[in-house]
Amino acid sequence: MRTQIGMRECEGKTIERASLNYDELMITFTDGTFMMFKTDPQDEDEAILDESNFDEKSWSRYELIDLGIMSADEYDTMKGMQFEELEKEREKADRKIYESLRERFEKENGPR
Repeated sequence: MRTQIGMRECEGKTIERASLNYDELMITFTDGTFMMFKTDPQDEDEAILDESNFDEKSWSRYELIDLGIMSADEYDTMKGMQFEELEKEREKADRKIYESLRERFEKENGPR
């Protein structure tokens, strides 16, 4: 995966590609680094760019791989880990609901 850098670190680097996705601008450099900016339109004739932290959720699999931000394997691994985390959170929420219902019905009907 490429390394994100700030504005001060880009001096002298060669731009490889740039891509705009809604309000985020990503610039990749030939040395394997990249920068992210959020656009903040002040009016219709002017926009301000603010440095932004990379959020892969804002970009499609195709864009991230095409821009060279990460490989297909890295992307699939990241998504697999995110899925596992969501699954754990869902199980925790399900357990909480189960315990609440069990407690409620045991109070009403007595333990089985």
